Amino acid sequence: SHLGALWDFLARDDAPDVAVVLGEQISPSSSDAQGLIDMISEFRRNVSSWVPRKTCKDEGWDLLCLSYFDEPEDSRNYADFARGVQPLLRPKCQQAYAITRYGARVLLDAALPVQVSADKLIMELTMSGQLRAFGPIVPFFGAENRIAPQSSSSSSTSSNVEGKKDKQSFRTLRPRSAYGEVALDEVQVRDLLEMRFGGLREARDDGI
Repeated sequence: SHLGALWDFLARDDAPDVAVVLGEQISPSSSDAQGLIDMISEFRRNVSSWVPRKTCKDEGWDLLCLSYFDEPEDSRNYADFARGVQPLLRPKCQQAYAITRYGARVLLDAALPVQVSADKLIMELTMSGQLRAFGPIVPFFGAENRIAPQSSSSSSTSSNVEGKKDKQSFRTLRPRSAYGEVALDEVQVRDLLEMRFGGLREARDDGI
């Protein structure tokens, strides 16, 4: 399970600073595995080069949702298309993610005793600001848990993301018109996004 993997990650003295957790339904082939590692490494560098760090050892993020959906669409205004990075406010993120040791501790502390599903817990922790979460503009895994093609072009990335639906109605972004279905308030969403990511948008617009 995800929680068991995080316990093992924190228990190991020789563990790296970041763990990648893939759900049981995701099993990249040997030919895809190295490509996936390279994609995650590059994405990690892109995020850390943009977001501010609290200390020299801080990554600037706690959770990288490699596959996510149902993120409020207003967060798209804060994305850095040049780096391919999407700040996340309330993502459904469980099947594939990278997490720091600090992030793993926060998630485990909140998860026990188990009262809600992992994806709902992640939504609550990111919405409350307890986890700093980012994702690729185009999630690495699509609705069928296959590695999605990535594009370095911001225009093609945008066209790939917008309205990308399949028979399971996999929706990367939740439309503003559907916020009420999950008790989201549009004004609150915009205020939280500006409070958390306004500085990043300014850095992006200034070319930093």
